[in-house]
Amino acid sequence: MSALDNAFLLHRQGRLAEAEAGYRGLLEANPDDVDILHVLGILRRQQGDAGGALALMTRAHELAPDNATIEFTRGSLLMEQGDLAGAGLAFARTLVLDPNFTGAHLGLGQMALQRGDDLAAEQHFRIALRAGADDPHALTGMGAILLRRDDAEGAVRYLTRAAEQLPDYPMLQFLLGQAFARRDMLDFAEQALGNALRLDPALHEAQAWLAEVLLRHGRPAEAEVHYRALFPLQDYAVVARLGFADVARMQQRLEDAVAHYRDALALAPGLSLPTRALAMVLADLGRNDEAIMAYGAYLAQVPDDAEMRLLRADVLMLLGRWQEAAEDWRHLLERNPDDVNARQRLAEAEAQLAATPTGGASA
Repeated sequence: MSALDNAFLLHRQGRLAEAEAGYRGLLEANPDDVDILHVLGILRRQQGDAGGALALMTRAHELAPDNATIEFTRGSLLMEQGDLAGAGLAFARTLVLDPNFTGAHLGLGQMALQRGDDLAAEQHFRIALRAGADDPHALTGMGAILLRRDDAEGAVRYLTRAAEQLPDYPMLQFLLGQAFARRDMLDFAEQALGNALRLDPALHEAQAWLAEVLLRHGRPAEAEVHYRALFPLQDYAVVARLGFADVARMQQRLEDAVAHYRDALALAPGLSLPTRALAMVLADLGRNDEAIMAYGAYLAQVPDDAEMRLLRADVLMLLGRWQEAAEDWRHLLERNPDDVNARQRLAEAEAQLAATPTGGASA
């Protein structure tokens, strides 16, 4: 067995220090050997030395600029170091050298996905799938694109095929959990999201999704455990408080629900669904004035939300607050003069105002 074959064998066996010693010995005798530079660069990458790996791969590229494999590996290293522009150029050049190079299509697809260019990402992933059969990374990329398009059924098809090959990839399990949840396959969603957290406990978004799935499953106490884990995290402050509110509401602890909804809306006052939930809970408690105030606080942030204004106008009509209701109906008509419902309801409010000496100002 040659010295190079022996170093390759040690490398495959995971005996990296011994393999590196072998490669470096060979490199001393042949400093411009492209193959040794390439494999030594891969080994240094495996050992966490990204800078050293890139230096070796850059040297190999200088010696063999038309080697597609070296150019692709160099692009992958640049991508890992955050040089997306350099990585994109390297992947594009790889495809000039070899148009069917699967890894380059995957790299460009991932970069397109990250910048929100789903059409370009899909094109690269589909080429990769044709060139490399059921590549799990391409399947995952396609699943992510279909999730963005709200095609949960199609996403499940791609992501389950990917998971068969990469069962221990946490982001894949997270995406699969989302797809199952959107299809109301809650048992499968719970399993996949649990897998994602087991594989990566710091994948907090998966924890938020799991808590929501448990709520939908009618298990608020278990959901609350996950919301409590998210509570100290600044990026999840609103999510955790809304989760506490939903848990309390499901458990009929309505006063607690009000407090938690208000805490969340104090941090993010322009949220529609929590505002509606808060108003409904306040109405259930008979606190109608506070419900109207909740609508008002939201509309102060999002004045053009016609649906929320309509909700408030309807509630004001029910409460006999004709003047305020009429103002909302007028606002809706100004925004949409063809709104027949708003015109009819405004006429009703104005008729009540004419017949009510106080102008319907009290609740």
